[in-house]
Amino acid sequence: MGKNDKKTNKREKDKGARRAARTTEEQEAEESEVAKQVKEVEERLGGLSKEMNVIEGKIKHYLLEAKRAELTEKELQPLPEDSKIYRQVGKMFLLQPKPDLASGWFSMVSWVLVPSPAMQAEMLGHLTTHSLSKFEEKLCKLGASKLEDIQYLRDDDLTSIGMNVVQIRKLQSTNKPAKKAWDKKVWDDDDDDDNDDDGDKKEGFQPDRQDLARQMRSLTDPPSFATKERKSIFWQEQAKGRPKRLIFIRHGESEANVMRSITASVPDHSLHLTAKGREQALDAGRRLKELIGEESATFIVSPYVRARETLNGILWAWDGVKPPIRQDLRIREQEYGNFDSPDIQAQHKEKKLFGPFYYRFPNGESPADCFDRASSFMESLYRSWQDNTFDNYVVVGHGMMILVTLMRLLCLSVEEFMSWESLENCEFIVLERPVLSDPKFKMAFTLAGGGAGKHVGDLRKKTVAQEPPAPAWDGDPSASLLKHLPVTVTGTGGYPAAGQDEIAKSTTS
Repeated sequence: MGKNDKKTNKREKDKGARRAARTTEEQEAEESEVAKQVKEVEERLGGLSKEMNVIEGKIKHYLLEAKRAELTEKELQPLPEDSKIYRQVGKMFLLQPKPDLASGWFSMVSWVLVPSPAMQAEMLGHLTTHSLSKFEEKLCKLGASKLEDIQYLRDDDLTSIGMNVVQIRKLQSTNKPAKKAWDKKVWDDDDDDDNDDDGDKKEGFQPDRQDLARQMRSLTDPPSFATKERKSIFWQEQAKGRPKRLIFIRHGESEANVMRSITASVPDHSLHLTAKGREQALDAGRRLKELIGEESATFIVSPYVRARETLNGILWAWDGVKPPIRQDLRIREQEYGNFDSPDIQAQHKEKKLFGPFYYRFPNGESPADCFDRASSFMESLYRSWQDNTFDNYVVVGHGMMILVTLMRLLCLSVEEFMSWESLENCEFIVLERPVLSDPKFKMAFTLAGGGAGKHVGDLRKKTVAQEPPAPAWDGDPSASLLKHLPVTVTGTGGYPAAGQDEIAKSTTS
C-alpha cells in the first residue's frame, strides 16, 4: 500500500504542475492579446488624430481663401464691368474680363467648401490618372484650375510645391495643344524687349507694363512684390523670415597677416589674433552693438581659431549675455594647400598668369572652389530663414569667403568680383532690406575700423586698372577668328605664361 500511495501522490503532483503551467501560458496569451488590441486602438486613435489635424488645416485654409475672395470682390466692385484685369497663373499673367475673374474667385471658394468646378473635372481626372492628386490644393494656389493653365507653369513653379522631374513631366503630358504666350494675352516679366514691334501688333497684347503693374498692385500685393519672381512660393516664404540685416565681418589681424612665413610650419586653421587683432575685435563688438542696438542677433562663425577669437572679442560688448552661435565649416578660409610650399611665390606668379579666380593652388582651392562652398552655405541660409525670428544674421569669417559669398548672394559676375578691393581686418559688410515686405537684400554700406567712415553702396573698388576680360566670339559668322599662341616664359619656376590672343584673318570666298 505504501508504494501505491507514493505513486498516486506523484501523479497528483505532476497533474498539478501541468495545470499550473497551462494556466500561466493561458494568462500570458491573454495578456498578449489584450496588449495587441490596445496597440491597435492606439494606432487607430493616432490615425484619427492625424486626419482631424489635416481636416482642421484644410478648414483654416478654406476660410482664408473665402476671406481672400471677399477682399478681392471689394477691390473689383469700383472697376467698370467691361474692364479687363490680369490674373496670375504660376509666374504668368492672363488677361480676363472682370465678370470672368469675379466668378473665378468665388467658384474657387465654393470648391474649397463643396466639390465644385474650381478645378475642372478634366484637370482632376488628369491628376488622378498620373497619381498626382496630392498636389491638387497646391496647384490651385498656383492658379492652375484647368488643363490649359498647365502650359503657363514653369518647372521651378512645380518644383517649389514638391514635384520631382518625373511628376512634372507627367503633369505636362496633356493633350491640350501648347499655345503661344501672345495667343492667351500673357505678359511674361522675363521678356525685357520693350521694342518688339511684332509683339505689339498681336491682338489683345497690352504693351503698357507700368499700367499692368499698377493693376496687379491694387488687387494683390504691395509695390515691392509687383514682379512675378517675388510672387513665387519661394519668395513668399523668404519674406516671412528673412532677417532685417545680413552682416559679414572679416576676422581681426592674425599672426599670418604680419608674418606670412609662419604658415610654412603652423597650420592655417590654428593661427591666433595678434594684440592689434584683439583690439580690432573688441572695437568691432562696440561698432556692431551700436549698429543693431537692442535688436536680436544670431552668429555664424568659421571654425578657424582666428575667426572664433574675433567673435569672442565681438561678444564682449554683449555684457555676458551669450547670443545663439553656430560654427559652419563651409565658410572657412580658402585653402592654399596644407603648409605653405617653399615655392609659394612662384605659385602666386603663376596665379596671375593663369587668372586669379580660377587658379587652384596645389592641394588647395581656387576662389571658384570657394564659390561652390558659398553656394551650399547660402542654400542652408535660405532654409533657415523660413522660420527665422532674429533681426540680424552676423557671419564672422575670412576675406575671400565673404567676397565669394556676396558674389553668390547678389548674383554678380567674375569681372565684378575681380574689381573689388580686399577687405580690411574686422571690416563690416552690411546688407539690409529697405522694405521689410521685400525679401531682397541690398548692399547698404561697408564699415572699417580705426575711425574710418562708412562706404555707402557697393564695395570699395581697386584703384589699379584691371585687365579686360578675355575676348570671346560674338557668334557673327563673318567675324575674325580668335586663337592663342602659347608663349613660354622662364624665370617663374618654369611655369608657362598665359597665351596671347591673336586675331587671325578668316578667309571668305
